[in-house]
Formats: sequence, C-alpha cells, structure tokens
Amino acid sequence: MKKYHLVNNILGWLIGFVACAVYIMTAEATASWWDCGEYIATAFKLQVGHPPGAPTFQIIGRIFSLFTDPLHAANAVNNMSAVASGLCIMFLYWTITLLGKKILLAGTHPETYIPSPWTPIYSWNPASYNVNKPKERYLRA
Repeated sequence: MKKYHLVNNILGWLIGFVACAVYIMTAEATASWWDCGEYIATAFKLQVGHPPGAPTFQIIGRIFSLFTDPLHAANAVNNMSAVASGLCIMFLYWTITLLGKKILLAGTHPETYIPSPWTPIYSWNPASYNVNKPKERYLRA
C-alpha cells in the first residue's frame, strides 16, 4: 500500500509538471481579446473588476506579477493561469485514482484532459476559471 501511494504521488506530480510545462510554453505573452485585459489589470493593481467572484485569482495574480515590471505583468498573470491549470490536472489525476480505488473501476486519466479543445483556451486565459478548478476538484473528492 505504501508503494501505491508513492507511485500515485510521483505520477500525480509528474503529470501536473508536464501539464504546467505544456501550458506555460503555449501561454500568451500579452492580453487577448476577451476579459483577459481586465483580469490582468485588476490583478496587477489589485482593483475591483466586474466579476465579483474572482478575489482569489486577483490576489494570486498579484503575487505572480509582483516580481515583474509592468510591461511583463500580462505574461506573469498568464503563466499563473497556466500553473493553476496544471495543478488542476494534478488534482484531477488524484481524484480519479482515489475514486477508481474506491469504486474499483478504471477511469479516464487526466492525460486525456490536457489536449482537450477547451482546456488550452482556459489555460492561458487569465480568467478565474482555472484558479477555482483545483479547489473544486479537491472539494468534490
């Protein structure tokens, strides 16, 4: 049982790292045409944006953009969103293995979730969707 937990933890971290690497390599360096500009600006200056449910995103985005100059704030916030997406994949893997262990059924592994048509859009999109996904995955487990 200890070996299973060790392998499960290592695989979860490895899958999360690979997902983070893929998302960071494909992250946009500037803001795109959606609400990204507003999210980046409100995270960089800690202002109030129009969606009131994104304070976690804004605080974490501010932490990521603290160590950059204003010209690279968009890249920092986009990378933060990519890291949050990678963490989502990691927690998704652990959730599926936990449920699979409990139900004794094989589930779909999150490696199939990485190249899905919608995930890459939201991985570099600095919106609050990706920051809340790991929390949702953890709470649903």
